[in-house]
Amino acid sequence: MTEQDPYISYNIHIYGSGPETIVFAHGLGLDQNCWNSISPHFSKKFRIVVYDLIGFTKDSGTHFDHHKYRSLNQYAEDLVRIVRHTNSKNCYYVGHSISGMIGLLAAIEHPSLFRKIVTIGLSPCYMNQDDYTGGFDRKDIDDLIDSMSSNYVQWAAEFSKTVVAKPAGHPAVQKFADGLLRMRPDIALSLALMIFSSDFRDVLGQVSVPCHLIQTVGDPAVPVSVGEYVQSRIPESSLEIIDAEGHIPQLTHADVLSNAIARALTV
Repeated sequence: MTEQDPYISYNIHIYGSGPETIVFAHGLGLDQNCWNSISPHFSKKFRIVVYDLIGFTKDSGTHFDHHKYRSLNQYAEDLVRIVRHTNSKNCYYVGHSISGMIGLLAAIEHPSLFRKIVTIGLSPCYMNQDDYTGGFDRKDIDDLIDSMSSNYVQWAAEFSKTVVAKPAGHPAVQKFADGLLRMRPDIALSLALMIFSSDFRDVLGQVSVPCHLIQTVGDPAVPVSVGEYVQSRIPESSLEIIDAEGHIPQLTHADVLSNAIARALTV
């Protein structure tokens, strides 16, 4: 059986112009459209590549395999494949939430593919452990999984308000909730279990590609202390705390985030 064209399976789109490429990657409950207010700031000077992570959207659910996608390492392999198939070597990579960690994993194995990694709300480990504050206790994660399992629709509504840090009815909250509801509940549950149980702290020191970490001043999913922890362990890295709240600033503070990304590309 012939392997499917990555342009189809990852829903890859390329636009813009310029000698250098930026690859944008989204987080849970989102798709490539979350960059619609960000990428126009860069499309006149850069070639832009966007794609959908497998299982994170309704259409990509047909390509999801629970065994294959049991670790972020598979998503890192997908990213490497996308960079190569789109002829985007030596690119800038902008990864939101778990896609930030996906970018770091890909860069560890294939550093020559990336010129710089820019992360937004990155966390290598979401669970509080010993002297590390990840943001969630074990009970918090257990309760989250139980809520997803018992009433996925209600969970999506409540989780969206918390993560976006806006009241119900705010357009960003609704957009995020709609994205979660477009996911197959079994896939969303599988991904949540994988994401919240992951711990990649021990590989951070292996990152040799320059990194710029962006975090909001009030991220309910990733405390500022996580950014400080990551910055202290990646040899060539910088941390910027932007004047924004919530975990998805591309939906709530697009101009602030765009300016931060622009600064990151020139640092």
